[in-house]
Amino acid sequence: MNTSGVTVRRGSGHLSLKRLVLTVVANVGFLLGAVIAIGPLLWMIATSLKPEFDALNNEFFVGYRWQWSNYSNALDFFPFVQYFLNDLFVSLAGTAMVLVTSSMAGFAFARVRFAGRERLFWLYIASLLIPGEVIIIPLYLLVHSLGLYNSYLGLILPFGFSAYGVFLMRQFFRTLPQELVEAGRIDGASFVRIFYRLMLPLVKPAAAVLGVLTFIYYWDNFLWVLVATQGNSVATIPLGLSLFQTEYGAYWSYLMAAATLTALPAGVAVVFVQRYIARGVVFGGLGGR
Repeated sequence: MNTSGVTVRRGSGHLSLKRLVLTVVANVGFLLGAVIAIGPLLWMIATSLKPEFDALNNEFFVGYRWQWSNYSNALDFFPFVQYFLNDLFVSLAGTAMVLVTSSMAGFAFARVRFAGRERLFWLYIASLLIPGEVIIIPLYLLVHSLGLYNSYLGLILPFGFSAYGVFLMRQFFRTLPQELVEAGRIDGASFVRIFYRLMLPLVKPAAAVLGVLTFIYYWDNFLWVLVATQGNSVATIPLGLSLFQTEYGAYWSYLMAAATLTALPAGVAVVFVQRYIARGVVFGGLGGR
């Protein structure tokens, strides 16, 4: 018994040491990944604070006097506020549209029985296999023929129906108990009321994840804004930064200051909904019934 007891303790000690080593290696790996991911962001901020004549040197937050005036100068160089407000409106309106359409379609595909439901769903999801660049020209011709060229609707509507969003919301709705729908039907509630009153409040984590991803997509969209707009009336931040460099040349400190201000809304959105993101990512991939 004593011998066996010693063996068990040695085995437990060996497992504990192995687990400690794996934990340390994993944490080091996560730390290196975080440094690699956040490094360009920190370099952008550091460059935005440099004097223009030192913008391309290798100094990193030290060795020079921080120039906070770069931010005000960047705002004066081009219509940053107009681009910012345009981008904010397009991103918020597009995100709201995607949340509405994706949640309704996800609920229908998950809980409403109708002929050809599964085939229609997978046909819709198959559209994810088509690269966005392939449909740019047909999409431009369609928007132009509808009279939406160089308008807010022309920037919002083409991406207001998200196959990924429908998939995410459907998977999350399928994790909810079917008994909720059945109880609502027994009480005489319609599918619209069941969706709005019973199911929708339970999918906040998935909606938060979808909302953040959609907002970032609209906020950073450059190619479609370049194709679908003309002039500055509805141009957004990514296009504005490109025009800034084209018109004024490589004023790197000012450009990085404007880019830093541009990155703030997406970062704020992630911070405010971070408590929902983990739950949404975990449950969004579950199949359910």
